[in-house]
Amino acid sequence: MMAGRKLKLLLLAACSLSTTNGLKQATDLISNRVTPKLRVTPAVAAVTLLVPTSAIAEAPLWVGPVSSILDPVLFLAQFMMLGRVLLSWYPEVDVNKLPYNLIAWPTEPLLRATRSVVPPAFGVDISPIVWIAIASLTRELLLGQQGILVLMARS
Repeated sequence: MMAGRKLKLLLLAACSLSTTNGLKQATDLISNRVTPKLRVTPAVAAVTLLVPTSAIAEAPLWVGPVSSILDPVLFLAQFMMLGRVLLSWYPEVDVNKLPYNLIAWPTEPLLRATRSVVPPAFGVDISPIVWIAIASLTRELLLGQQGILVLMARS
């Protein structure tokens, strides 16, 4: 009895996916009015009977909180690095005084490490631009329209 019902559900899904008027065919099939013109192989029927309906993936619970924390953090990192780019245009500004130190002090450890890998070229420090690119790429890969966390939240 249960296997016959699952087979009907399998045929219902096959009808509704394969034809334009699949819904009508599926209802006719369930009410035993029409024999379907589909050929269901034993392998397809076996797989359909074995796969539980609870196997459909749901979004992990951590995706929402991580996304809501990561988005402002990456935006703030981009904004602060952009501030460092703007500060570099004015070399006479003392970065140890307010309000400039609010941007300079938190970003300096990252920039110092980056300058050791990518030294200033022709007197231009490109390390903040490197970090803007890293933060932007990370934000797009994780939180963009087709980002990993966004796609996980949709499932």
